[in-house]
Amino acid sequence: DFFFWPTKRDGPGPGVNVWVALDAVEAGAGGGLAYAPGSHRPDFLPQRAVIAPPGEAPQTCEMQSLSPDSHAALEAIKECPALQPGDAIIHTRFIFHRGDPHTSEGGTPVARYSV
Repeated sequence: DFFFWPTKRDGPGPGVNVWVALDAVEAGAGGGLAYAPGSHRPDFLPQRAVIAPPGEAPQTCEMQSLSPDSHAALEAIKECPALQPGDAIIHTRFIFHRGDPHTSEGGTPVARYSV
C-alpha cells in the first residue's frame, strides 16, 4: 500500500493495515483479503524488489507479469480466510496482500466492499 501510505522503502517504523469485512466472506469463494503469511520477512525481499525497483514508482499490481515465479511463490502460500461482517485482519504494512477476485456462479465479477 505504498501508493496510499508512502514510507521509506524497507525502513523500520510504524505501519499496519486493517481490513474489515462489511459482508460475509466464505473461504474459497473469493471477495476477501488474500495474504501471504510470512512474506514481510527478509526472505521475500527479492519479491519486493520486483515490484519496487530503486528509483522507480512501485508496480504493486504487476507482480504476475513482472515475475511469474515470484507471483507463483506468493500464490502457493496465500491464505484467504472466511470472515463475518465486522471481522478484521490486521497485518504489517510489509506483508504481500491483495483482494481475492470474486465472481458469481455465471463468472460475472461481483463487488465486495471493505474498509
